Amino acid sequence: MMQKNKRFCGPIMLTFSLRYFLFALALFVVELLIALYVHDSFIRPYVGDYLVVMLMYCAVRAFIKITPVKLAIGVLLFSYVIEVLQFFTIVDKLGLSNNKLAKTVIGFGFEWYDLLAYTLGVATILVLETVNRLKTNVFSKKSGHTIYAVFLLLGCGFTRTCIGQDSFKIYKQDVLNFWEAYDTLLPGSDTAAIFQNLVINRASKPFKQFIINSNITSKNYAEQIRRFPKFYRSLRATSLKLIDTEKEIRLLVSKLRNLYPEIVPADICIGIGNFKTGGTIHVDKKNRLVYIGLEYHAVDSNTIVSEFNSSMREYFSRSNFFRTVIHELVHVQQETHGRAVRKSYHGDKLIHSVLKEGIPDFVASLIYPEGNNGIYTEYGVQYETELKEKLKTELWQSGTKYWLYNSKTVVGQPIDLGYFMGARIANAYYERNRSNTDVIKQIIELRQIETFVDKSGYFIK
Repeated sequence: MMQKNKRFCGPIMLTFSLRYFLFALALFVVELLIALYVHDSFIRPYVGDYLVVMLMYCAVRAFIKITPVKLAIGVLLFSYVIEVLQFFTIVDKLGLSNNKLAKTVIGFGFEWYDLLAYTLGVATILVLETVNRLKTNVFSKKSGHTIYAVFLLLGCGFTRTCIGQDSFKIYKQDVLNFWEAYDTLLPGSDTAAIFQNLVINRASKPFKQFIINSNITSKNYAEQIRRFPKFYRSLRATSLKLIDTEKEIRLLVSKLRNLYPEIVPADICIGIGNFKTGGTIHVDKKNRLVYIGLEYHAVDSNTIVSEFNSSMREYFSRSNFFRTVIHELVHVQQETHGRAVRKSYHGDKLIHSVLKEGIPDFVASLIYPEGNNGIYTEYGVQYETELKEKLKTELWQSGTKYWLYNSKTVVGQPIDLGYFMGARIANAYYERNRSNTDVIKQIIELRQIETFVDKSGYFIK
């Protein structure tokens, strides 16, 4: 008769293992550091999940004598169940959306990659336990002190790395490079060559990225300076004033962090382009960048804009440097908080685009309420009822030409009214759910777009 393997199939018994307890404690410290300080798109969502199954495993083994396979499978199944509950938004269905403990324990936002992280974590546990069972003494008392020291060093490393996560750089030398090139111009000068040498060739690393992304060329600079001489002559004072506002920018980002602690920081590059974009972002595996073009946002009452058409003058009227910084930083969050969030903002329906632009506008208005967004805000408030009815019929249709990115096609109304409408939907959701401490997180990390619109109550008469 075949005997059972006592090590892997024995009964559950209470015990105390100092080694597993210390491992659990070390893992808990690392997880706590991640939760408090890491706000990236990889370590926080995926490494955290990879380690949490190890934490649960070690915590149970510290007090219960149970076979490794049994416990590993149990931890994995438990993790899977929690993730499936997130898929069905069980917290909302149980009416616990305002319960911080429930949201912390169960979480929200299903991710297939989370299941993979759990699986890899449990697989790592089984490999280590197997090595230990083969007498290589990974968890032996003799080697335990070394492993604890490694965990301590990891914790210290995480602390330093995590604190660094809060920092970001502000690049402004590119504005000074522009004016150096501009001051070099003389009648008959080769403007393109001068801007190539002094602006493009000397560009900061972030500005080089945006030069590539926006296809900015020295010939573009030469053409724009030739077409709008009065404008550029009147732009200098405000542009130099704005690059001297680093303290104000950092204060605004700090306010955003207070409102939304999960913020993923991004470096901010301030430059003068050639009307390719007033604000945009670049996010990849290594970089998170915000770019602000001062040819759009250094315009004030002393700037001469008479050389431009009505659409551009309208755009200038609503430019707001500080709000644009926050607006673009919220776009970074939309791209860095997981696949489900990105999917919500990149659908092919109008509502996806309206909320993608409107939510950053809404958050920016909370952080920097000074000023407004010009004509389209005034028009939107005046005709909101009519606009709401029109938008309601088009929410789930494709195409944005009436609402967004329509400076060349719109007639008889302000451009980009979708920004205003998206902000109004976000504001309605905020007002109805502001008692929830995570309401800003829910708005920025938008996951289920239909539920969000319904809960906003914006289209309810």
